Amino acid sequence: MRIGLVVYPGCIPSGLMAFAEILTACNQRTQQRTFECVFTSVDGAAVTLTLASQGPSITIESQTSLAEGQFDALLLPGFWASSEQDCTKALAVNRELIDTLSRLPSTTQLWGYCSAVCLLAASKQLEGRRATATWWLAQYLSTAFTGVNWQFNDTLVQDKQLSTSSGVQGYLAIANTLIQSHCGAAILADITKLMVIARPQKAALPWQRIEMIKSKSPEVARAYRWVEQTPVQDLTLSNFASAMNMSTRTLARRLASSTELSAAQFMRLVKIQQACDLITYQGLSVKEVVDRLGYGDETSFRRTFKQVTTLTPAQYRQLIA
Repeated sequence: MRIGLVVYPGCIPSGLMAFAEILTACNQRTQQRTFECVFTSVDGAAVTLTLASQGPSITIESQTSLAEGQFDALLLPGFWASSEQDCTKALAVNRELIDTLSRLPSTTQLWGYCSAVCLLAASKQLEGRRATATWWLAQYLSTAFTGVNWQFNDTLVQDKQLSTSSGVQGYLAIANTLIQSHCGAAILADITKLMVIARPQKAALPWQRIEMIKSKSPEVARAYRWVEQTPVQDLTLSNFASAMNMSTRTLARRLASSTELSAAQFMRLVKIQQACDLITYQGLSVKEVVDRLGYGDETSFRRTFKQVTTLTPAQYRQLIA
C-alpha cells in the first residue's frame, strides 16, 4: 500500500514521522513490504516548517507531488492553531492543497487528524459523510461546514475511503486500524508492545475544550477560578464583571477575544467541567452534583449537561466506566 505523507505550510510533521516509523516496524515484523510511506507536497517542492511557529526550523524534502504520486492513500497532519481565526488563515494559505484534494479520485483514501480535518472539509470530500475532529474545533466546524455529519464524541470515524481522527496524536488510531486490517490483531499487539504505543482514546471527553481555553492567558485562568468557586445561582454577568474589576462590556469583549466564547458560554463550560470531575473522581449522583455546584434543580442541570457534552449524565458515567 503506497501512502503519501502530506507536508504543507504550517503543518505539524512529527505525527507523519511517527506514523512512518510505526508502519516501518510493522513491515519488519511481518518481513513484508505491506506499507510504503512517501513524503509528498502539493507541488513536489520541499517544505520548511518552523516548530511551534518559533524557534528552530526543519525542511522536509518532498519525494513527489500529490498529482504524480499514484498514492493509494494520503495522510494529512494537523496544523498549528489555537483559534478559529488560525483555522481560517490556514485554509487560505493552503488553498492550492485544498483544490488538489477536491480533485482526487474516489479510489484514493484520505486520512486526516486534528486540525487537518478542516482541510478535508474545505475540499468538500467530507460532504454528506460522517467525520470527527479535535473537540475544541467542534463549534467552528459545525458552523463552517454544515454539510458534514459531525461525530465529535468519537475520536475516530472511518469508512472505506475516509478516516478522520481527533487530537495531535490522531495518527495512532489511524495506524492501529490500518495495521489490524492488513496484518491482523496479533501483529498490532506485537507492534504496540515493542514500540510502547499508547492505546488511543475512543471518545472525546467533555472537559478537553475548557482545559485548552483555561491555558490561554493569566486573565482567563483567573476568570476560570472565579467561576469554579462560585455557585451557579450566583453566576451573573454583573457579578462576574465585578469580580474581574471591569465593566460587563469589557469582560464580554476580552472573553470573546481570548476564548471565542460569550461570558454565559464560558461560565456554563466551567461548571459542566466541574460536574464531570465530580462524577468521574468522586462518583457523585446527579442530586449530589446539583447540590454541590448550586444548580437550581436537577432538570436544568441535566439540560445544560446535555447541551454542552451531547451526553446525558448517565451516558457520560457509562462512557468513563
